Amino acid sequence: MRRHFTLYTADGHTISVSPVGDHYDLHVRDEAGRTVATVTMTPAELDALRAEIAEATK
Repeated sequence: MRRHFTLYTADGHTISVSPVGDHYDLHVRDEAGRTVATVTMTPAELDALRAEIAEATK
C-alpha cells in the first residue's frame, strides 16, 4: 500500500496518512484543522495499526 488516505473520527479529528520515501507520515488534525501531532511509521507499523483499527471496529 503506497497511497494517501484519510481517517475521520467521531469527534471531528482527521488522520491523514501519506507515503514519504520508505515510511509514512500521519498528520493528526483537530476539528478546526490545526495539526495536533505528526507521527512517522514504518510500513509494518502502519499495517499493525490498520489491523488494530479493523479489529476494534468489527
